[in-house]
Amino acid sequence: MTIDFWINVFKAALAFTLLVWFHELGHFIACKLVGVRVEVFSIGFVPIIKKKIGETEYAIGAIPLGGYIKPAGGDLSADAESTGAPDEFLSKNFWQKSFILLAGPLMNVVLAIFVFWVVAFFIGVSEFHPDNRIGQLEKDYPALAAGLAEGDRILEINQVKTSSWEEVTKNIKKSNGKPLVFKIQRDSKEFDLTITPKKDPQYGTYRIGIKLFFDPVIGKLDKNSPAYKAGLRRFDKIIEVNGRPIKSFPMIAPSEKPLNLKIQRESKELSFKIIPEKEGGFNYSGEYEKQLSYGLTIYFPRKKFTFVNSIKYSLKMTGVSCLLIIQALKMIAQKISMAKQLGGPILISYILYETSKSGLADLLSMIALLSVNLAFINLFPLIIITDGGQISIFAIEALRKKRFSAKSRAILNTIGFFLVISLAVFIIVNDIIRFL
Repeated sequence: MTIDFWINVFKAALAFTLLVWFHELGHFIACKLVGVRVEVFSIGFVPIIKKKIGETEYAIGAIPLGGYIKPAGGDLSADAESTGAPDEFLSKNFWQKSFILLAGPLMNVVLAIFVFWVVAFFIGVSEFHPDNRIGQLEKDYPALAAGLAEGDRILEINQVKTSSWEEVTKNIKKSNGKPLVFKIQRDSKEFDLTITPKKDPQYGTYRIGIKLFFDPVIGKLDKNSPAYKAGLRRFDKIIEVNGRPIKSFPMIAPSEKPLNLKIQRESKELSFKIIPEKEGGFNYSGEYEKQLSYGLTIYFPRKKFTFVNSIKYSLKMTGVSCLLIIQALKMIAQKISMAKQLGGPILISYILYETSKSGLADLLSMIALLSVNLAFINLFPLIIITDGGQISIFAIEALRKKRFSAKSRAILNTIGFFLVISLAVFIIVNDIIRFL
């Protein structure tokens, strides 16, 4: 294993620890604000480093797959004996306890906003400008038969200007198979083409078989990828694929056949043969499998935002992350078989490891997305095992104006224990099966 491998493993572990640390830090700060004494603040499990400062013992565990704080008179994940002292967690009122519990997920959202801002302001956001140019054309679809070509630009559909690629695909999808008149620009010429969209049997939507144009410039390559081993490098411009001149970045399906590329590097034209290799990755169904790959990536220039625009971007991306999670949960709720896509520490570690190879910006963006995920998971109103579950219990007590009896709490804790163990086993088995 190379030094790059261990560097990426270290970055992934550090990222995972950062997610947990911020979550627990939220609980810790909230405890301090409402006057709850914190006995233990631990990152990871099986402590190997411990130091008591003031009233709190700070610990770092050998297993960086979680963390916890232990407030006096009660734990945030299970009830405990309380003496009734004013600085104990269970002595506080409903709103104070809820504030402490909500502070963890809230801190994860804050982390996501901050990280997205760092990416936008200091590193820059990958950007491309889809100007309605056509990239690859698919066989057995009407666009190719109608005479469209790579590099053509779609100006209008049915005499209505199209300002974005989203508008183009939207108009095609809602055509219901009726002919559409496209105004096309090719070099300096403009002309009309009538194309009848065809229904995609796999997805049930209407398409004409066109893909978005991307400049054929190679992005960052993994040093272990077939493309890098063949001699290709970042910023190489592809001009031919298997002897065929191209204008757009080639969307090449995995194959056992070698790939012959002619590229332009500065003022030179060079030829390379890429031998495909099997690499681990996720397919369109979200399942891990080893697939043949050439290891090519697209280069997108990065654009740094102003301070204010970086804040707008970070808020927007955090909101988009929330919507993605909600959509995923709705899909799982509608089709229970999709629960197999749920992942735990193993999957998260793998994702962080893979994104760490792509560069700092991609790793930070993934940290932000996972941080929002962690916030959502902890807000689930599952009995005892989440922050949201504990808030639900305390809300019921507040409405009843009476705490649950010791026996009832013991039952709730037992249910919570079996729920968390069952969920953990299910997710870990999912992770193991996914990578077999």
